Amino acid sequence: MAWRNLQKHKASAAINIGGLTVGLTVSLLVVLFVIDEFGFDRFHRNIAELYLLMKNQQQADGVSTNRTSAGPIAGALRATLPEVANAARVAGTANKG
Repeated sequence: MAWRNLQKHKASAAINIGGLTVGLTVSLLVVLFVIDEFGFDRFHRNIAELYLLMKNQQQADGVSTNRTSAGPIAGALRATLPEVANAARVAGTANKG
């Protein structure tokens, strides 16, 4: 009966199947994105004790973010805060738009 109904109303069936396909595809992509974001850097043993200190600086175009740490920040953190066991400088950029 469903097959006969699909053949009888071809336009509405195509719209419904297309919408279902788009909805399932978008849902799957959102789930994959969320899994990737929550799994980022989770391979470290002491993940609860790791922190990332970044300087977000807007560029001239207004959309780019410079994700670097200042040069002497690692040494200053170790000297100033006794809780800091190890520190490293992050150098790199990531453009987010």
